[in-house]
Amino acid sequence: MNRFVMTAAVVVLLSVVVGSAWGDAQNGGSTVVIPSGDADYESGGGKGAPFNTNSLTTQFVYNQALLGDLPIGTQIDGMSFRQNFSQWFGSAPSPSTDLSYTRFDITVSGSNYPAGSLHWTFADNIAPGAALVRSGALTIPANSFPGGTSPNGFGPELAFDTPYTYSGGDLLFTIRSECSGGTDYPITDYDFGANEYELSGDGYGAATAFTGWNGSPVVQLAVSVPEPSTAILLAIGAVSLLAYTWRRRMTET
Repeated sequence: MNRFVMTAAVVVLLSVVVGSAWGDAQNGGSTVVIPSGDADYESGGGKGAPFNTNSLTTQFVYNQALLGDLPIGTQIDGMSFRQNFSQWFGSAPSPSTDLSYTRFDITVSGSNYPAGSLHWTFADNIAPGAALVRSGALTIPANSFPGGTSPNGFGPELAFDTPYTYSGGDLLFTIRSECSGGTDYPITDYDFGANEYELSGDGYGAATAFTGWNGSPVVQLAVSVPEPSTAILLAIGAVSLLAYTWRRRMTET
């Protein structure tokens, strides 16, 4: 087998790999748990936010140090929460009845201030480039948040209407909810530390927070990579190799 044929075979093989990588990127995403390392670890504390039978505004930030599994350029397509096992009803699925919201809006952005210095006015913390990724009504079905294990599994995914592309730095979520019905709610599993912070305000349209603490919910993000740049670079390299070998063969002959 001459050198040209061998190179062509390598290019065909690389094309198969590239095609497979492209298909994986297009046909299905994956999930990332933040804070990093909390996928199999329960924090030991929880809070009735962002889910509650009262209407709330909840804002929480994760320092970039907690986002090790979220590379720059990742597209975030949705998010899920889990209930804390040790709090209230965490040993059983929740909520016990459907939990309904007239509005449950999620904005994702960078943060103008680090975790320990968030302003108590919600708008002050939202960096340019913010995206309203979800808006409108929401129903959390009865027993849709698993219970009975530590940690519990994640509840239903809140799919985003508009994906958000992570561009680096701290990550800030602002959730405004207007509850319209329900008897109880999942106590969300929270992680605690200096690199995260949560603010809560009274009502869907709250401008300022009435409480804050060094913690943020453990969330599972649905993520994807819409442009498989590595696969594209492989393809370009393969074509360049083939062209170089062809030119060299023509020169030798």
